[in-house]
Amino acid sequence: MVGFGAMRALTGWGPALLGARARTPWELAGGTVAVVSRAGRAVAAAPAAVVREATAFLDREPARRVWATEGRAQLEVWGLDEPVGAAVATGVQDTLKAVSGVSLARVDVVTHRAVVRFDPAQLTVEDLVAAVAGAERAAGVTGRGYPRDDPGSPADAAPVTSQALALAADLAGLSAAVAGQVARLPSLPGSAAAAVVLVDNQPRLRRLVETGLGPPATDLVMAVSNAVAWALTGGAPSLVVDSAQRAQGLLAARARRSAFTAREAELWDEERPARHELLDRAARPVPLPSGTVERYADRAAAGSLLAAGGLLAATGSLDLAGRTLLIGAPKAARAAREAFADTLTAGLSRRGLVVLDPA
Repeated sequence: MVGFGAMRALTGWGPALLGARARTPWELAGGTVAVVSRAGRAVAAAPAAVVREATAFLDREPARRVWATEGRAQLEVWGLDEPVGAAVATGVQDTLKAVSGVSLARVDVVTHRAVVRFDPAQLTVEDLVAAVAGAERAAGVTGRGYPRDDPGSPADAAPVTSQALALAADLAGLSAAVAGQVARLPSLPGSAAAAVVLVDNQPRLRRLVETGLGPPATDLVMAVSNAVAWALTGGAPSLVVDSAQRAQGLLAARARRSAFTAREAELWDEERPARHELLDRAARPVPLPSGTVERYADRAAAGSLLAAGGLLAATGSLDLAGRTLLIGAPKAARAAREAFADTLTAGLSRRGLVVLDPA
């Protein structure tokens, strides 16, 4: 699974710890030194390794999203939202139909996908991707990918990868925090994580980050930032809770994709027509009103900021002010809502329903 390669830096000190149960005092001392040394390296290297993987995942250019299994494939088609969108849809569909070994090809504009049935003995998925790319170029497509807030398709692997990286970050941070405690290494005060926790759990602040990065990337950035912050402060209990939540999110993402895989042939048989025009999505007449969690988060954030400012002015202690922000962060409310949504997604998916947009 993507992201878990970073965990290797954390597992090396386990054999040394077993070796510390040695037969002589000298072997015991040597094993203890090895534990301390490897634990120190794990604290420094593990979160950094996950950060590097997550950064590479976020920084790469948009890649064409492709799903394929047993002679069935769905390939993302770019440019359908451009002025040449109609020409792109027609060109991609005609190009794929002309490929020897393709028995069915059609473009669904709403999902931005070309649905293909082909003979794996004659064609590979790479051949189909090349045909789609050629048709896009011929139609004059200039852009790559779609807006960051696009919900994508249940077939996409990106949500599963993102959740896996977030879980890997939490597990790496947890292992680093535990290793640091075992080795009695110094750690930052717990209040050092206050800023990250506040931004992650305050809807208004989080929305500012989402405006620049998009919701999926923001979720991964905040997950890695949280893991690093709690690792450096020795916040193992918080990382245990975060890891459980990320594991639940990963299970939901995998269940959603599995449900699509199981029903794709039925949903895209020859008798079901594709949509050839974009849906007309009118703008909301008024902004979406805040829900219970948002209202509570606004009040909790405002109250904790005022309390932290008052304590800082009265005591001059940054640590005390930071801990006040941590106490007031509405983390439980948001975590409970996400846990409910993940449980609902996984439950519906196991019963054969395809969840189109988890948000």
